[in-house]
Amino acid sequence: MARGGALFEYGSHVIDLANWLLGPITRVSARFQKILPNAKLDDIATLLFEFESGATGTLVASWLLDGGFPGIRIRLHGSKALAEVWVDDRLPGGQRYHVTPTNDQSSSNEPVEPMGADFRNDAASRHIGDFVARVRGRRPRHGDTLPSLEDGAHVQKVMEAALNATMVWADVN
Repeated sequence: MARGGALFEYGSHVIDLANWLLGPITRVSARFQKILPNAKLDDIATLLFEFESGATGTLVASWLLDGGFPGIRIRLHGSKALAEVWVDDRLPGGQRYHVTPTNDQSSSNEPVEPMGADFRNDAASRHIGDFVARVRGRRPRHGDTLPSLEDGAHVQKVMEAALNATMVWADVN
């Protein structure tokens, strides 16, 4: 089992994706729970976000939820469409992108560049290759999509804020 809890071991990657898709997270509220009887750290973390853009988001990070590795599913609800990103090793090609226009029953699958048969290793190869290219003063091949050190620092700030945030609960009478 991971040693940093569900948010730090798993949710940090989704926070990075959310920042990339919607811009910087500016506020967060969180709830951490231990579900397994012998859990030392949180098994499940639920976060509410506010983005600089005005968007809001919800994150549930857990290794108890059903799904293949890495088990990432993002749903974006907007005024013009619903978009879903699903990354799961049980899917053909390991990933799926789906868009459904609002107030319309039609939908489409958006094509993406496949990451290869073993997309986990391919993703690491992209990161390492782009890092080496930058060190050598060359233009990185995937520079527009890979996170920067600043992006990583922002994710750390969001997680620290989540640890310091407490939900305010109201009783239902």
